[in-house]
Amino acid sequence: MDRPFFVDPELLEIPEGVFVPLPAKLHRHVVRVLRAANHSILLLASRDGRTRYVRLEQRGERWGMLALTANEELPNAAGAAACCEALSESSMADSDAARVDSAQCTANVQSPRLASEEARVALVFPLLPSQRLDWVLEKAVELGANELHLYLSERSPIRWDNTKANSKLGEQAKRPIDKKLQRWERQLLAAAHQSGNLAPPTLFGPQPLEAALRVLGQEWTKVAAVPNARATLPSVRLSSAIALISGAEAGFSADELRLLDRSDVHRINLGARILRAETAPIAMLSAIRLGYAPEA
Repeated sequence: MDRPFFVDPELLEIPEGVFVPLPAKLHRHVVRVLRAANHSILLLASRDGRTRYVRLEQRGERWGMLALTANEELPNAAGAAACCEALSESSMADSDAARVDSAQCTANVQSPRLASEEARVALVFPLLPSQRLDWVLEKAVELGANELHLYLSERSPIRWDNTKANSKLGEQAKRPIDKKLQRWERQLLAAAHQSGNLAPPTLFGPQPLEAALRVLGQEWTKVAAVPNARATLPSVRLSSAIALISGAEAGFSADELRLLDRSDVHRINLGARILRAETAPIAMLSAIRLGYAPEA
């Protein structure tokens, strides 16, 4: 299967030839949902981008995995995806008929892409209402964002208590914030798995805009979508590290615009249409990934 399955890092260290039972969550996804067949090849990945190929193995009622040995041919290109699909169809019809020589599945599998192989792109956007933020996180991963910087906009009605998030207050006070951060991390992992990225983007914040720009540093070409700006995205000389900054629904405040100017941020115009706060960052990211390559 040419999509990575994110697992705990220790599962990437299993010795060759050792049968390891599938973790419950992986078993449910691979065996019950995807209907993968015995001897299918899986790609395991950790959050830091490390990967390892394993072979799915059924022993009686138990499902597990075996790490591929150094002498086995690693998957490449196109055939194993078709092989796994055929195996899946076989397993749906007859689980006994799904036993296919393992060599068939090691012929070809396309390696998932690592977003860092392209230009590095960071999205800097304001904290949004829950459902709209969920959508931005998902689409940002699908389009290959490397970093996501949430900031606290002066013109946004959404508030975030960084005091509770960072202080040693009681567990009861910190729990709602912890749950939000954990849910966002789960969403990033799920989107990375679905889109074939080997590692989800790094999530920063929520924090003030000034802090977000300071985290990025000088090596990033910073571009902000500002209505009525004279420049457009194609006119900006882009580097291999691009930070795309967007404002809240009511736009940037006067203080935020002055901060952008002090931080050497290029103002660009996204056109005559008014974009919502969740649309603007994805529109810019799409333009970078699909149309405008950085200069060498």
